[in-house]
Amino acid sequence: MYITPVSQAFTDVPPDSTNRLLKWAAFQRRGVKNFHGRPIDGLIAVVDMDRRAIFKVIDTGAVPIPDGPVDFDERSVGKLRKRGPGPLRVVQPRGPGFRVSGHEVTWQNWHFPLFALILAWDRSCPRSPTGMAANPDPSFTRAISRNCSFRIWIPPWGGGTERTWISARRLADWRRRWNPAWIAPPTPGCLTPALMDGQGIPKRVHPGCRTV
Repeated sequence: MYITPVSQAFTDVPPDSTNRLLKWAAFQRRGVKNFHGRPIDGLIAVVDMDRRAIFKVIDTGAVPIPDGPVDFDERSVGKLRKRGPGPLRVVQPRGPGFRVSGHEVTWQNWHFPLFALILAWDRSCPRSPTGMAANPDPSFTRAISRNCSFRIWIPPWGGGTERTWISARRLADWRRRWNPAWIAPPTPGCLTPALMDGQGIPKRVHPGCRTV
């Protein structure tokens, strides 16, 4: 059996309760790797995570556990096709239903930040992995790899706990090619940038940093 927190749906507690509750669902894992395909329906443990105690157990009665194939490894489904599927095509005949302004996406009554994760190393940097970047633009890849960048995380806006990992060398070159909004959210003050080495270990947190 495998039990994991799956906290969807309503929990019958008083509306003014301060309990931090999680629902824990059970799965039968015997003989399969993808145990999520073997749920034990109707059996839920509601756990008070503050007191580390079971708040209540929901048991709606025995339900047969699915017994169909649920694994997706090569032994279960066979080898994958050598030729992949055709390219995905997205068509918007009336234009996009959203608007992108800098790092903000607006869609109907919603607006949310747009951010990216970029991993980059230079082959010439000592003890660094093979150069790669999540951004497909070759000029961007050259710009960051030429300057021995290691890892960059561009967080969403807001809050003071995010960290921006930046290159220790020639950040100005990188900034000239890309909008500075991609490296820091539009908040006053600084976000405590952490300089990382090729192994991903923080070297220091600059006390007098500036939002770039």
